[in-house]
Amino acid sequence: MHRIIKKELKNQKADVTYLYNRFKLPVRLNQTYSNIIRYNKKIIRGSDVILSGSYEVPRVLEKFGLRNRFVVFTRHGTGDREYTFKKDLYDFDLVFIPSKKMYDQFKELNILEKLKDYLLVDYSKFDYLFYNKENPPLYIFNNDLPVIFYNPHYDKKLSSFYKDSEKIVSTIVQTKKYNVILSPHPLVNTWFLFDRIKKRYPRSVRLHKDWSSIHKINFDYMKIADLYLGDVSSSVYEWLYFNKPIIFYNSHDIDWKNNPYYKFWELGEVVTDQYQLIDSLERTFRVPDRYKGKREKMMTYTFGTIDGKASSRNAAKLYKYLELNKI
Repeated sequence: MHRIIKKELKNQKADVTYLYNRFKLPVRLNQTYSNIIRYNKKIIRGSDVILSGSYEVPRVLEKFGLRNRFVVFTRHGTGDREYTFKKDLYDFDLVFIPSKKMYDQFKELNILEKLKDYLLVDYSKFDYLFYNKENPPLYIFNNDLPVIFYNPHYDKKLSSFYKDSEKIVSTIVQTKKYNVILSPHPLVNTWFLFDRIKKRYPRSVRLHKDWSSIHKINFDYMKIADLYLGDVSSSVYEWLYFNKPIIFYNSHDIDWKNNPYYKFWELGEVVTDQYQLIDSLERTFRVPDRYKGKREKMMTYTFGTIDGKASSRNAAKLYKYLELNKI
């Protein structure tokens, strides 16, 4: 969506430059945020406003003596996990809140009054679907079996990937009833590469593994999948756009009921081992609309109307805010 936002800001007569990491270093040697800022200090010094979806950016700017810029937290995702509401938000000059649901959560958790300022915006990622309508669906499996999109998170304390993904994938494949797309959060491959390469999965025409392609993040897998299997990734909220069934895998015996950071687990069945998972898959495919009403309600509450114009509206709102506040 950066192309759309850049175009809209250009229309408002604002110059926009995108910073990137010039060096591709392996695993944790690639301290991305520090590198981006370290090797683009000249551009940053010439900028009035910095937009970032990283919680760490204000601290890294401070480290390089560049914090005297107006820093906006643009966020990605509308998830519920505790990390979403980190105190680092208070370091930003302006925080985007891209969801009615998230606004209410900020209010409920007494975060709003602690922010320096915030701007209610729309969720722009869905615009991609409107700007790329002609993209043909992926063709991965040479059969008509249901497709399970397994999308575990990278956080070792919460993810099902490190502890259970081998059992999960093997058990599903052994049923010969389903296709599986194994597509963990991209940071699994970036931060925990050595953990990832130790994993052993069955060879099967019914299993597709993806560690780092564009298809992980551009809705391609969501379009062709029949069911979302995950744990704590905020991607599940984007899955709501397609209104198809969800199953959550609880690898860490989390007491999730009535927990404000696990509201999304109310949108499907929650299982704790691979045997429960197989039973849940049978039930869910037999009655796929069991949670349909809850999914639709949460989709509307979270995103409102989706029309493909969110990025343009957000860019215009930001420019107006900056103009009014003489930044």
